Amino acid sequence: RDDDAVAAFETARAVVRAVRNARAEYSVEPAKRVPAIVVVSGGDADANAALRKALKDELLLLSTLARLDAEASAVTDVAPDAAISDPAAFVQIVVSDGVTVYVPLSGIVDPAKEIARLTKRATKLEKEASGLAGRLKSPKFTEKAPADVVEKSRKELAELEEQLSSVRERMATMEALLVKS
Repeated sequence: RDDDAVAAFETARAVVRAVRNARAEYSVEPAKRVPAIVVVSGGDADANAALRKALKDELLLLSTLARLDAEASAVTDVAPDAAISDPAAFVQIVVSDGVTVYVPLSGIVDPAKEIARLTKRATKLEKEASGLAGRLKSPKFTEKAPADVVEKSRKELAELEEQLSSVRERMATMEALLVKS
């Protein structure tokens, strides 16, 4: 069993999963091929060089599985200059220790449509959170409901607030992209 080959396969699988998740999160059309830069850096230089080579050799497979634009995608040891100078224009996905994928948002996401979608989502989450918060503030509910139900409601509220925060962050990113375009 070749440990390096297994590690390279696991990393390739994680890259595909991360890119697919980002595509779903940003509602990228399934048929659309997107560019991506896979950066392997830090840690053991020899191991990173071997991993970079393995990922470069399998770039066509990665492109097929993650629906990447093979010609515009690359495996490298440094982050793209554009991602460093304008981080809001890229989705930065940390795949594992030393492996990061950069996917440019321009061209794959329509900021206006995404803002509209995120606004609807935020409104729905705010409504759900305020209803749950109202229930938790009610002494009748907290005193009469079983403790596990109250605790479940508190956890649900915390989860909703976390989702709302994430949606608002993405809205801010999309608004920044909209201003640039």
